[in-house]
Amino acid sequence: MKIIGVTCSGRKDSLSTRLVQTMLQGAKDAGHETSLYNLGRSRVSGCRGCGACKRGAEQCVVDDELKPYWAELKEADAVVFGGANYMSNLQAQAHSFMNRHYSLSSADRSCKIDPGKKFYSFFAQGSQDLEYYRELYTSFAKTFGAWGFDVQPIEIVCMKNIEEQVERAYSKGTTL
Repeated sequence: MKIIGVTCSGRKDSLSTRLVQTMLQGAKDAGHETSLYNLGRSRVSGCRGCGACKRGAEQCVVDDELKPYWAELKEADAVVFGGANYMSNLQAQAHSFMNRHYSLSSADRSCKIDPGKKFYSFFAQGSQDLEYYRELYTSFAKTFGAWGFDVQPIEIVCMKNIEEQVERAYSKGTTL
């Protein structure tokens, strides 16, 4: 299997990045091929509305750090996403990453990738109330379902449950 990890936190050793890296390590230890895109400090832009994807471009034509991601996505079996809650919302890179997937739908609304790729997500937050922002994270992850991803149950992490989540992330990776 081919698994792509995408992290969006600007913090070097963030909780969400740690979980994505741990799940990828579990997958690698189980013999799967993995890659990681750390968008937290990159210059990834949002969808520019250029329409190239609706006029026949195979993938998003914006030339930035996501360009190699689109080529890998076609062959991938799963995407593992990690994002952080900044000021009661997901940080900008997470939104840019999400809205660039608009390029996956053709003008006739068909999807340009095979459906069924698994979408795993880890969301880190400062609040100890793990349910407080669940609706926000569910809405974000649900968007990937519109592009044919098989959205898996979301994981929410804060400092009080990080060690438990690290163990679960590694285990998930080994059982893909």
